[in-house]
This record gives sequence, structure tokens and C-alpha cells, in this order.
Amino acid sequence: MVSDETTTRGRARISSNLQELGGRLTAHDLEATTAAILKGQPESSDLEDSLRASLERTRSGETAGERKRALRKIMRAARKSAGTFDGSDTASNLWASLQRELAALRTEESSRLHSQSNLDRSAKSSGGTTRAGGQGTSLIAFEALPGELDLSHFLAEVQAKVWLPVISAAGGTPLSELPIGFTSEGEPQRVDVSADLIIVPALAIDEAGARLGQGGGWYDRALETVKRKSPSAPVFAAIPSYAFLAAGTIPTEPHDMRIDGVITERGWVLL
Repeated sequence: MVSDETTTRGRARISSNLQELGGRLTAHDLEATTAAILKGQPESSDLEDSLRASLERTRSGETAGERKRALRKIMRAARKSAGTFDGSDTASNLWASLQRELAALRTEESSRLHSQSNLDRSAKSSGGTTRAGGQGTSLIAFEALPGELDLSHFLAEVQAKVWLPVISAAGGTPLSELPIGFTSEGEPQRVDVSADLIIVPALAIDEAGARLGQGGGWYDRALETVKRKSPSAPVFAAIPSYAFLAAGTIPTEPHDMRIDGVITERGWVLL
């Protein structure tokens, strides 16, 4: 592990370097997304009326919660008509870039400790390990549902401990009431998970980092907990490229967690 001082400096440096490495993605206009949904569907005046009404609500002076519900209707319709998307290559590229930055930071930290004659004591207190090159690293991700960005090949091949959210056994329990938990192969379910990278699903993300989830608030609560354990870990949303929207499209509320970056089938970008 690196020190708090290095963590603070490192987050700024990693953000700067990842910004340069990331691809430039083009945000989509919501009206164009709505038009594309209608074009890909059989003629249905009910669907057209519903989507157009939802689109108008996202522009109106209604509450943020009402506008979000309208936006979810549009994005769920898009999900049903859009097909499948694979983001494993993009995720692998991001992970490799992040690991290079973390390895450089840990090398700097070791040199600093050595110059202060504290290296031996630090190694004992941290278990004597230096995480680099994918060894001893960990990330939080998810298993994609139909319509979500598929990361299965990346998760199967990545040389890291992968923590997955325990939400598949909800059994009808609302997401807002479901306890936070993560699981990894050979590990018991835990809440206090540390990670170098956090990847979450979303219905949509806008260029300002606002995330549109399913509405239960599970990931907002989970991210708040995880970020206390891993404050420097960047949070990326994995979404199909059509779900990357222009800044200001997604209304926000006080409990919403901002996203640091976006992964799509076309590339990744730090926001």
C-alpha cells in the first residue's frame, strides 16, 4: 500500500495521465437516441407517444426524480432495441494503463521510504508486498445483464482479484433495501473491499459524470462505502456508446455519486 500523501498526489497524477491516454468519445444527443429507438421498432403510436412524452419531461421543470424516471424509460427502450456490445478490449486497455501508473507511483514511494531509512519497517507493516504488473491488485466490476456492456472476457483473463456485487439473489427485495456486499472467488462476502479500479453499470452517463442507474440507489450506497476504503480508486461506468450523453442531460440529486470515467465498446475516457 502507498501512503496517504502519495495517494493524494497519485490520484491527481493518474487522472492527468489517464486523461491523455484515454480515447475521445462523442456524446450523443438524447433526441437522436429517441429517434433511433423509434426507427428500430415496428410502427407503434403508443411507443412513440410514450417516448416523446418522456423526452419532453426530461426538458421540463419537473423534479429531478421525475425527470430521471422519464429518462429511464427512454434508455430502457434503447437497451431492448440496441443489441449487444463487448467492452472487454477497452477495459483491458484501461486496466493496463492504470497499472502502469500505479506501478510508477509505488516505485516512487519505495524510493522515498528508502531515503528515509524506513523501508524495512514499512515493508513489515504492509506485509512486505509491492503491488505491480497486475499481481496482488484488485478491482470491482459486475456481470453484465442483457443490454449492458459485456466485460466477461476481460474479467476472465485479468490478473487481479475481481470483486462482484451481491445483488443477483435479491428475491424481489427492492434495491433500495438490499444490503451492500461484494464477493470474490475463494472469499466470503464483504463490505469493506479495497480496489484499484471500480467499474459499475449504468443506464446512461453524461459528460459531466452524472450517472443514471436503475433507481434503487444500491450503487450510490455501495460507492460511498467503497470509496472510504479506496479513496484514490477511479470509478468508471461501463456502458454502450449510445448511452454516453451530452453534459447536463441527466439530472442529479444530493445522494448521486459522480463517475470519473466511461468505458464503451469504442474506447474509454476520463471525465
